[in-house]
Order: sequence, then structure tokens, then C-alpha cells
Amino acid sequence: MANKKLYEMYNTSKNTSSGWSASCGAIFDLTTNYYRTKSWTSADASGMPILPYPIRYDEVASGNINHATRFTLSKSHVFNGYTKPASHKVNGTGVTGKSLPIVARIRLKASFDISAYAANNKTILTAMKKCGLIVADIGSDLFISSAPDERWNNNELNQLKNIKTTDFEVVQIGIVK
Repeated sequence: MANKKLYEMYNTSKNTSSGWSASCGAIFDLTTNYYRTKSWTSADASGMPILPYPIRYDEVASGNINHATRFTLSKSHVFNGYTKPASHKVNGTGVTGKSLPIVARIRLKASFDISAYAANNKTILTAMKKCGLIVADIGSDLFISSAPDERWNNNELNQLKNIKTTDFEVVQIGIVK
């Protein structure tokens, strides 16, 4: 990132005759705090960058995650609205007041007992209590993003599937557009 820009693409493929193609491309200037233009999407439906939000193995191994994590909810749990810093609505079918807009922020309740979880999962769960999660797109319910890494222990991570939406509280919704 020598030029202080982040480039993200969605649905990218290489075509042998014409080079690369993508359904969407977005450029983020890392020297500013600007919001994307209203109704613009990015590689993420929210219009936000993806790169800053997944959990990375090295963070977990260090015992400290200092950022919110992106996650998805099913269409029925997201309503057709968004809050800043998002710039784009999704086709959610949820009901306002009973579901969340894109970029609503939730966190794991302080009372959630993490003592029975594996050490790496405790790090993830602690970050969910401290930094929270951001609804970034429609997908599987509570699908938490992580960066690919061969060191992940999928059997260990499967413990996290026991967490329910009722184990979280809404921290911030903001002004819905």
C-alpha cells in the first residue's frame, strides 16, 4: 500500500483472452476519512472496505484483537437500510425495529461465560465483548469473517457455532438511511 490506497474487487475472475474482470471494484483512499458516495457498493454490500474487519490468525495467536469484526446475517434479520459509514442498502426482508440495518454494531454480552472455550476462541470472544461486530452483508446468520490461514483449527472454531443471536446486545444503530 505504498500509494496509501486500498483496492478491493468482488467476483473477480481471469479470462484467458481479455485478462481480469470483476463485478465490482472499489478504491479506498487511506489518507482520508471520507464516506463513499450514497448508494455506492464495494466488494462488500455495505460499501465499506472488507480488509480492516476480518479476524486474523496472528491477532488471535497474540491474544489481542483490537478492532470490530464484520459478520453477516440472513435476509430476514436485516432490513433495507444502512447507517454510516456504510453507503449502500441490501435487499433485506427484515422488519424495522425487529431486525438490524447494515453496519449496526453489536457486542457479546459481558455476562456471556467464555471459560469453557479454547484459548484462541477466548481471544475472539473477548474481542466480541470489547470491540463488537459490524453487520456488513447478507449471508449466513452470525457468519464471522476471518482471513484465510492454514493454522486455523476448524474443530476448535466450530465451538463458536454455539453462540446465539440472543447472546449479543445492540450497541449502535445510528441514523438509518
